Amino acid sequence: MREDGVMIRVLLAGLAVVALTAGCGGDVDPAATPAGLAQVRFLDQLYNGQIERAYATLHPAFQRVVPRSRFVQCTRRAALGGLDSIEVLDVYDDPVRIPGGGEAGAKAVRVRLTSSDGQATAVGAPSAFCAA
Repeated sequence: MREDGVMIRVLLAGLAVVALTAGCGGDVDPAATPAGLAQVRFLDQLYNGQIERAYATLHPAFQRVVPRSRFVQCTRRAALGGLDSIEVLDVYDDPVRIPGGGEAGAKAVRVRLTSSDGQATAVGAPSAFCAA
């Protein structure tokens, strides 16, 4: 399923594009930035079964790479389970490559997800939803 890994990388880059914002710094709470809010909303949608809404937030170029049906299938197959909390740890500049469009300025959002069973993981973007 090497193809799935490539699609996930493309999707994760797309998430950064969705989170395009002005720079943040100083004492700004990263969770209160547009990028932090967008990432929390996206993850909340995924973990609460609003997969179609999450897909709609992806950049159109990434939607062309990964069709809606594939995104939904992979996310459901991942069986994400219960989510207890989402903590935004950091937001930083991280340009991404848009398929067919070159490089674009973007923000990366590092989060800590805590599942309802108490497991926590820190990630730069959502984990691989359609990994092999």
